[in-house]
Amino acid sequence: AQALTNQGLKVAIFEKNKIGMSSSGYSTGNLYGAMGELLIHTRKKFGDEVMKKVVEARLEAIDFIEDNINTYNIDCDFKR
Repeated sequence: AQALTNQGLKVAIFEKNKIGMSSSGYSTGNLYGAMGELLIHTRKKFGDEVMKKVVEARLEAIDFIEDNINTYNIDCDFKR
């Protein structure tokens, strides 16, 4: 939502009861580059290049989240 508003778009976030109390609050509890069985399955099904892209995308997403935490001074328990 933040990325869209930064581009000048209007955004609405819907939550059943209260924002941050359900899916919007509990959907990103762990952040890590893909590893273990996920990588083995991805490599077997899609090959080395896709597997590498999956890992890179996940690590870039963590960087994006950390940047937002720092930019917006978000008080949270984020740790590298």
